This record gives sequence, structure tokens and C-alpha cells, in this order.
Amino acid sequence: MKKVFIAATKQNDGKTTISLGLIFALQEKFKKIGFIKPIGQRYLEEEGIKVDEDSVLIERACEVCGIKCGLKDMSPIAVERGFTEKYIDKPNKKAITTHILESFIYF
Repeated sequence: MKKVFIAATKQNDGKTTISLGLIFALQEKFKKIGFIKPIGQRYLEEEGIKVDEDSVLIERACEVCGIKCGLKDMSPIAVERGFTEKYIDKPNKKAITTHILESFIYF
């Protein structure tokens, strides 16, 4: 399985737009394409779960082109208000890491 990691030094630099372009370009070459934003800071509630808003955009765009992506696995961790304080008080790195890896393995 080939993987592409898209990063930038700040918010609003076009990572989601680049991801959409790559997904649509690569779907012609590869049978299975996936997207994951392991930790999202701006989230919405969809299908009863909190997911990053960029993942919702990607999922809806993929549906239009017939690509099936599981929203829950595209956005495994939504950082809610107070997340950092809770983590500092009671860190649970293993649970967060496990949750992300389980979502990543889906793809």
C-alpha cells in the first residue's frame, strides 16, 4: 500500500484542496483510495459522531465520484473544547494511538 502524507506549516494552506485533487487524479490508477485526518480541531457532528469538517467535505466529494469512504475512519479523533486539559490531567496516548491505527488499517 502506498501512502502520501500532506502537511503544511499553518492552517488554511490548501491541504484539503490538494487532497481532493490527488484523490480524483489517483482513482484512475488505483482501485482503493483512502483519506484520513487523524486529529481534527474543527469538527461537526455527522451520523451521531464528531468528525473533522474537512473529512465531511472529502466524504461528500468522494460520494459524487463513486468512491466509498467511511466518515468515522476518516476522522478518528475530534478535539473538543477541554481536550488538552483532560489529556494533561490524564494522558491516554495508547488509546488515542490505537484508535487512529484502527482507522488507518481500514484503508
